[in-house]
Amino acid sequence: VGDGGTILKYTEKNITSSELQSTRIDIFPNPLDASGSFIKFTLHREQNVIIQVFNLLGQKVQTIYNGLLFEGTNIFRWGPNNISSGIFFINVKCLEFNEAKKCVYIHR
Repeated sequence: VGDGGTILKYTEKNITSSELQSTRIDIFPNPLDASGSFIKFTLHREQNVIIQVFNLLGQKVQTIYNGLLFEGTNIFRWGPNNISSGIFFINVKCLEFNEAKKCVYIHR
């Protein structure tokens, strides 16, 4: 998938529109505190995945994961360490989708 969700090349099985909707990421709890948050998403095939956190200025704060993941549901934990409270974007990028979701961190 290219910028803006444009499909550049597709060579695998046919994926239905309902399956495409299920590829979206979920972040919970949100807002989060120092105990962290979970990032959940589903892959329809094995592929490389990069999960990164960005601040409001678009600066990368942290890379949570960069590597190969298998087909199925994946859950990662993000524990915000040494950062101030604020609004962040968690971006999951892979062959199937490239999606960022807003989360709010409240340091107590």
